[in-house]
Amino acid sequence: MPYTDRLDYLAPLANNVAYAIAVEKLAGLKMPERCEAIRVVCCEMARISSHLLGLGVYAMDTGAWTVFMYTFNEREKLYTLFEELTGARFTTSYTRIGGLTRDLPEGWLKKVEVFCDGVLKVIDDVDKLLTRNGIFLERTEGIAPISKELALAYGLTGPNLRASGVGFDLRKDKPYSGYEKYDFDVPVGTKGDCFDRYLVRMEEGPPVRPHPPPSLQVYARGRVVRRGRKEDFPPA
Repeated sequence: MPYTDRLDYLAPLANNVAYAIAVEKLAGLKMPERCEAIRVVCCEMARISSHLLGLGVYAMDTGAWTVFMYTFNEREKLYTLFEELTGARFTTSYTRIGGLTRDLPEGWLKKVEVFCDGVLKVIDDVDKLLTRNGIFLERTEGIAPISKELALAYGLTGPNLRASGVGFDLRKDKPYSGYEKYDFDVPVGTKGDCFDRYLVRMEEGPPVRPHPPPSLQVYARGRVVRRGRKEDFPPA
């Protein structure tokens, strides 16, 4: 699938998964549990990468250049992990309809665990730099509020929707790839302004709990593609 990762270049791994799941549902295909668990790891890493970019550029646009450097440093670590997993840093093309391109490299999950622990400290540093910063507050609080009704009418999604008070998250409301097995909260804003949109992204930054790796250990010997997937056909 060489195109879906380019349609969302902030989170290409997740966008590939979204398309594959859509086709698999139409064809009535069920994926191996290990494949589903790896897809969750990919989606979470892609989500964190997207939020890191969002926070960094958001801060830079309000005059906080330091935050941009912090978040992009973490994003570079993610790109290195993506390259080890998929062979590419950006246009990953890792997911396949019916499974994945290949299994995880040896030792890769341990590196993911190290990153997950480290990114929490960076998010904490960003919080200390911005959340109570007077200049940042002046430039975000009460700016460009979007009401719940307007957010729904405009078809907003993700953090922008949740910042306006709509507690909708596909991972919770319509879980896929086993997300129902993970414990995490869905942060929701109250004012729908620029500051709330920042806070929602900050709260969503950490990986889901528990860390993705334990679920993979349960399916350590499972398959990452369906048996006979080249002979799969859509239902009549």
